Amino acid sequence: KIAAKIIGVADESVDGIAIEALGFLGKAGLEIDTHIKDNRFNSEAFLASIISYKLAGVEQELLCYSIFESIGDYIADGALQLCEKSGSDTVALSGKNIANQILYGRLKKKLGSKNIVTNIEYPLSKENALYGALYL
Repeated sequence: KIAAKIIGVADESVDGIAIEALGFLGKAGLEIDTHIKDNRFNSEAFLASIISYKLAGVEQELLCYSIFESIGDYIADGALQLCEKSGSDTVALSGKNIANQILYGRLKKKLGSKNIVTNIEYPLSKENALYGALYL
């Protein structure tokens, strides 16, 4: 919600950012800071990166598109590390935002030959983690 407010999208939500992102007609986004600090996602750096691009005059659609690309890179990098450590060729993803075509397309590209299993019916929660554990 904070990112949407910074960018200035009408619908101040993830869905609002997604709608704007679909208006981008280019081929590649900008790199938004998606790093870990103290074993957590560094939201301050993420938002500071968005603010910097906004102040630089980056068009709204490109900035929104870049958010999903960067988050997709972040998720894919983590998933690839886990696959390497576990020896798995399957990545299970859940939550309604996985259905976002920009995010999913980026994940598909970055995860390459990995088998991607998705479940958009359940939100990312304890119940979905249990359902995933039963699936495995």
